[in-house]
Amino acid sequence: MTHSIDFKEIEEKLFLIQQIKLGSRVYCEERGIGRKIKPYGEGAWSDYSYQLQSFISRYSIECAVKTRMVQDFVSERSSSIDFGVIDKESCEGSSIGAVHSGIVNLTIRESCNKIIHATKVELAWAEDKKKRFEYWSGGYHLRGFQSKKAWHIELDMQNWAIALENFHQIIDEQVDWEMLYGL
Repeated sequence: MTHSIDFKEIEEKLFLIQQIKLGSRVYCEERGIGRKIKPYGEGAWSDYSYQLQSFISRYSIECAVKTRMVQDFVSERSSSIDFGVIDKESCEGSSIGAVHSGIVNLTIRESCNKIIHATKVELAWAEDKKKRFEYWSGGYHLRGFQSKKAWHIELDMQNWAIALENFHQIIDEQVDWEMLYGL
């Protein structure tokens, strides 16, 4: 028997990532959050950005690790599951991110690997100059090295979360869990 992976727990984190992304603009506008905005300025923005990065890092790592564990578990026990096809179906109609440098085939599996192995992460910020506030755009910059070669990707966390939800649903529909667990 292997570790027990609860899809509902992963889905909860993916849901929260999407909610945080969708709520960031309104929250920051309501609170007047921005690096140069008075009366709060840098302090409020620093507190918000630190807390936000903590949530996104924690949730994305947990989702990435567990998704990879499920992939590896299923791959070892079932040759009938084609993860390449599932990956394409999961991302159909949207992009989970962009490759800024390095040679990266940005699949769900590789995005999970990059989250796990990133040595530097940064949230991407957008600015509403008219109303003078900043908010999280949903971008998540990940940087690291593979075989001493630098890479830099930017995940669109809303699209990534949706793609992972799709991925988990397709796997759940295709896998005979009782057979895989030998029940």
